[in-house]
Amino acid sequence: MPDRTTVARHVPEIVESTKVEVRKELAQCDYIALTTDGWTGDFRKIYVTVTVHYFDAEFNLKSCILNTGAIDEKKTAEVLGNFVKEV
Repeated sequence: MPDRTTVARHVPEIVESTKVEVRKELAQCDYIALTTDGWTGDFRKIYVTVTVHYFDAEFNLKSCILNTGAIDEKKTAEVLGNFVKEV
């Protein structure tokens, strides 16, 4: 079993390869659905997760978290759109 330093060193490349694969799958979709979930954490900080839902070529339902993080402004469509673009 690798130690935590080895695992931590490989996380960025795993994240990038996963992003590439998700982008490829989404590029082949005619339709997608986005959902958001928000909650207030400690010290009144607002957190949001944006998830995409779609069917792959074999009609299997897939869901992927696009982004999770803190938002310092009101949760408007524009703010959430910019939040998704950060992916």
